[in-house]
Amino acid sequence: MSKRYLIVPQPKTDESLAGYLQRLSIENNYDSVSWIYNDLGFGLISNLNIYYHFYKQNILKKLIELTGLTKESILKMTYWYELGDIYNGDSYFQNYLRKRFSRFSSYNIIGVCPVCLKEDQYVRKIWELSLYKICYKHNCHLIDSCPNCYQPIMLTNSTEKCKCGFIYTTAKPIFVNKKENQVGKFLYCLIYEKKENLSSGNILSKFNLKVFIFLILYFSLKIDSTKFHSKLSYNTINKAFKIFETWPYGFYDFLKTYRKSKKLNFGGPSAFSSVYMDIYKKFKYEDELNFILTSFEEFLLYEMNEGVLLRKTNPKLINKNLKWLSKYSASKYLGVTMKTVNLLVEEKNIETRITSNGRKDVVQINFQRLIKLIEAKSNMIPAYSAAKLLGISKKLLLSLVKAGILNKIREGEKSYFDLRKIEMLLDTFENTSKKKKSSGKDLTKFSGACKVGLDNKPGLINIITYVLQNKLTPILIKKNAVGFNKYGFYKSDILNVHKQESSKTSYFSIYAVSEKLNIPSYYIKFLVENNYIESLMINNRKMITEESIKEYSRKYITSLELARKFNISATKIKKIVLENKINPIVNFPIQKVLIKRPPPSVYVIDDIMSAFIYNYSNLYNPKNVLKEK
Repeated sequence: MSKRYLIVPQPKTDESLAGYLQRLSIENNYDSVSWIYNDLGFGLISNLNIYYHFYKQNILKKLIELTGLTKESILKMTYWYELGDIYNGDSYFQNYLRKRFSRFSSYNIIGVCPVCLKEDQYVRKIWELSLYKICYKHNCHLIDSCPNCYQPIMLTNSTEKCKCGFIYTTAKPIFVNKKENQVGKFLYCLIYEKKENLSSGNILSKFNLKVFIFLILYFSLKIDSTKFHSKLSYNTINKAFKIFETWPYGFYDFLKTYRKSKKLNFGGPSAFSSVYMDIYKKFKYEDELNFILTSFEEFLLYEMNEGVLLRKTNPKLINKNLKWLSKYSASKYLGVTMKTVNLLVEEKNIETRITSNGRKDVVQINFQRLIKLIEAKSNMIPAYSAAKLLGISKKLLLSLVKAGILNKIREGEKSYFDLRKIEMLLDTFENTSKKKKSSGKDLTKFSGACKVGLDNKPGLINIITYVLQNKLTPILIKKNAVGFNKYGFYKSDILNVHKQESSKTSYFSIYAVSEKLNIPSYYIKFLVENNYIESLMINNRKMITEESIKEYSRKYITSLELARKFNISATKIKKIVLENKINPIVNFPIQKVLIKRPPPSVYVIDDIMSAFIYNYSNLYNPKNVLKEK
């Protein structure tokens, strides 16, 4: 092509290519910039879109021939170096920006700064970005329409004055506080390579222009998702920018607001809709966006631990920092049914808590305890194998679990026991045992050792506990026997140890307490079951300490005890109680085997005694008063 423009002005440092072509047409006295576009071989199009066609239609080559400018000087007026080839690129960023080109580019409508135009009459490259709303140099709003006739300012028209005759430099600028123009500052510094002016405290300062535009555009469209708006408002862009100012807390606030806007106030990570899908299907493959994935997982972890996310949890999100998760997630993590998880919860094999999602209470499971349970599960054996290994019955096996000596897990109707605990127990017996020196009546088998004594027998739990505490030495009597059956004990040793241990704390059976208090045994059983008298499980039996008996006697009294103390009938007691409006703490259930009298009730001793002594002293007969308990 031999044709060349007579006048070719030199491009300004920060000039837009579209603006340069307009200036080129004016310098060469063309009626319109459309003549330049026709020479280049394409229609009216914005600056950002020009360079997408450079190599496809040899436009760049034509422009170099027409102007004599270098390739670098022409490309510098575009966003080729900052954004790359958006139309032909395959990266996630380029695909995203290409599909949403009109959302961040000015296309043919442009915003201009009247103060900048007053300084020098040319179109700045940065004005091509619709995200740039406020001039960084002068901190005033760009105007994208004529203040006089309100017609939009077009790249194809003059940027000096409107068709109505209004000169844009005479427009009154609207100034803002410099702190409110952070988006403009970042765009300016990233385009003109002045990143040293950016705050290092903002995570966006680490990225280039392409990633910056992507992040602001992505979150702006999530905040204002109206499909038919070609341009985003200044407030929306600012909200998107503030997400990164205090990262990750601004991001957490965005997620909470986004979830509420979608009316999904409960559930798992999928409650975050498209954000969740983008992060796990797209962001995770881009190195620049990995920080969002990390913060999102931290947020989910916090929400789960706080009980906000209650339902389904993606197993991929579960890590060792998680404290609580739903029963559904636990079932998936364990690879078992919900029925099995419910059994684990009922048997208190795993720690749980109750949280509310605003609709109902939900049970959550402690994740750390769950991990320990999984580790233990790999060493579990069924009940019949555990009983066979120890040489005891399944009933005795369960008593060891209740005593805390062994661990058990239920899956459906089957029970499994921790093999490591069983092996440690048998190893302890083997390592502490001694060979038999003499036989005789004093030596007894393991099964007989549990029954030594008359009234206060040690039982299986105590025998094993004494061995574990090195207070009792097992004697090896049968090498070929199984489990505990290999060992025996000297009766004298058992009696001595058990006597010493029993003397430390006095324990009474329910029958012994009934005799001690002179109350029928089923009354005592009822009081124990309803926690009026504290009890302990010893040898699979409920035992009561002396202190518990004294505590009960100080607080409570039954109608049966009142009848004996005041030598009156149950009918009179009932009459006195009704007249004084004294309510019993609990009424005993009527037993079928009971005699023909009303069952006694339990009262607070201070309430009932004051009513009887002061108001009914005539009924009080000191001769019939029992000794104070």
